[in-house]
Amino acid sequence: MKWLGRIFGNAPDAPAADVRPRADAGRAAATVDELRLAVAAAYDLQSGGDAQAIAAAWRALLPRSRGEASARYLFGLWLTARGQSAEAIPLLQEAAAAEPDDVPVRVALGRALIAGGQFAAALPIYREACEAQPDCAALLGDHAGVLMKLERH
Repeated sequence: MKWLGRIFGNAPDAPAADVRPRADAGRAAATVDELRLAVAAAYDLQSGGDAQAIAAAWRALLPRSRGEASARYLFGLWLTARGQSAEAIPLLQEAAAAEPDDVPVRVALGRALIAGGQFAAALPIYREACEAQPDCAALLGDHAGVLMKLERH
């Protein structure tokens, strides 16, 4: 969970059982500390492998984190990795709208679009990411891959 700490500052060290979303998770807003704990809980669930519980934890967090990109970004990454790009794309679009200069969020969106077969939509995202980080070999490779897929389709 060290990388989570880079996103949210000091990541909580409490076990997931102590920080799972409460019954009032559907209320309109959450404090930053509540969001940190809920995101940490959802992230911790991922190591347990219970896909339904993981998805439920992320979905419970989303209404409480309006305008906050991290939950949408992390849930979108998880969904994309599970082959659920159709559900991941709107979440990653919201995250990218909330954090327009965040290259990892934009790359996650680009990868979800590619996984969903939306190559033309992914192209401008990769162009912008490559402009922001022109020395990143992974971005350049992804961008080249999008161009090759567009040629084939």
